[in-house]
Amino acid sequence: MKRFLHVFAAALALAAVSCNMAPVSAPTCRRYEALALGPETNFHGSIPDGQFPLLKDPGERIDLAVTLVPPVVGPVTLVQLVDGKPFAKWDLTLPAPTGMSTRCSIGLSVGTSSCGVTIMDQPHPPGGYYELQTRGNTILEAGLALNLCD
Repeated sequence: MKRFLHVFAAALALAAVSCNMAPVSAPTCRRYEALALGPETNFHGSIPDGQFPLLKDPGERIDLAVTLVPPVVGPVTLVQLVDGKPFAKWDLTLPAPTGMSTRCSIGLSVGTSSCGVTIMDQPHPPGGYYELQTRGNTILEAGLALNLCD
């Protein structure tokens, strides 16, 4: 059996070389601080259309960092409007904060998301008008960031 495994591994290596398989490189991803939401703006803000590319690659996501007064009493809702019309709505189940901070990721798949939501419409334009509905939570401020990959 051991000899079979060695022969099988050698055959796979030969097949990889003969098929000219190049190693797959991981995309380079960057984080962009896109929007600050706070009580002075009634937790509303805009990202100009076209400022960032569409979210379309598996590692790309929207991150929402929240500073709040514990405890978390329920979900918060993040609404995105594009051209003045509702485009996306996410009911986020915030994890228990570490101190006064917590974070949610809204990704293109369950594997890159937290807080119980994903981006359903793909590719997804990050531009538009955003509203964070606090729904009884005492939120002091929130920041929206985009993780985009090359």
